[in-house]
Amino acid sequence: MIKQRQLSSFVEHIILIGLLGTIMLPQIHIGIGISLITPMSFILIRVLLLNYRYVSINKFVIIYSFILFVMFCAIVNSYLVLNIEETYRDYMELFRYMQILPYLLVINLINYETFNKKLKIYMMVSVLFILLIVFLEVTNIANTAYYIGMVYAGSLHTASMLDATRRIIATGSDPNVGALILTFFILYFATRDRLDIAKKIVLILLFSSLLLTQSRTLLIGLVTSYIIYILLISKYHLVVKAIFILGALFSIILFIYIFNLNYIILGFQMALEGENHSLNVRLMNAVMGYERFIESPYLGWGPSKAIFSTIIDSEYVLIMQRYGLLGIGMYLILLSSIFHFSYKLLGISENAVWLFLFTIVGLFMMLTNNFFSGYQTNSMIFLLLILNLSLVKNLKENNAN
Repeated sequence: MIKQRQLSSFVEHIILIGLLGTIMLPQIHIGIGISLITPMSFILIRVLLLNYRYVSINKFVIIYSFILFVMFCAIVNSYLVLNIEETYRDYMELFRYMQILPYLLVINLINYETFNKKLKIYMMVSVLFILLIVFLEVTNIANTAYYIGMVYAGSLHTASMLDATRRIIATGSDPNVGALILTFFILYFATRDRLDIAKKIVLILLFSSLLLTQSRTLLIGLVTSYIIYILLISKYHLVVKAIFILGALFSIILFIYIFNLNYIILGFQMALEGENHSLNVRLMNAVMGYERFIESPYLGWGPSKAIFSTIIDSEYVLIMQRYGLLGIGMYLILLSSIFHFSYKLLGISENAVWLFLFTIVGLFMMLTNNFFSGYQTNSMIFLLLILNLSLVKNLKENNAN
């Protein structure tokens, strides 16, 4: 029993280091980019091989395995049927998805109560770290913003952060990914039952940082998730709910005024007038993705990195182009399963609310960026899924006793 508790504690630390570390720390480039999720995944595989009786097979493992199988079939189809030039980069795309699977297979080795306690500590350390990074990006003390930008995101986004737009990246590989990471922390604090003054200040700082990423998509996603939370989940009276929603909308307008973030309003105006370049590019990519989907509708083209750009913007378009109808179907099953799973737990745990709202934000993120396929972005959704799966396991064990 002592050995099992020690093993469980070790696995819980490995999961948190792998998934939270990936969104906090930049990749190490050794020919290919390596983030913490990768070595921790191999450690978990080693643990599973030595303790195979603890391997967990649940519906999410099955769904995710089918997604991996569809991806493999799409790659093979692109080579054998579509005559696409073979490249190791296509297989690396598959590997990037596969490294999540060991994290889902170790659920039986997680104790929800100890895992949740560890998560609280890791979250507090992480949020202090990300706020420090944001502070350095905003103030650019000793030119630190330049070095941070180059390490995390590269020259293009670093230039954007340092020029007149001042669009920060936080710890993300680009501003939108940085905005999702900040939203992840915002929703963590927003869904806690009780917040002291210090944590309320942290929440305000996180929201201010989100605005500085200038991500309209994530701002819309966060506001939408908050409104859904107030209307469907919170237990306040209807009048109080209306006051909360109006207060939230007023606060956003106030923040835009205080921080002089007129880009948010301007961007929407330009979109309505058809002059938003960013939106127009995304629409063009969507049209091209649809045309390619029509040419190979069932399994898509696979990654086909030998001929297609890796930048597609929208993950909906990416799935449609790369994995066809089978891919679309599997991702719809995954999303609907996460929603149904978290919805059933809403009255039981605040962590289920966190998962439910973050998945809603993810639906918006997929409009303009990657959510499931990003090396940083998928870490967050699967960490929340693992957390809640361990909760269900704990509830079943308690009922059995």
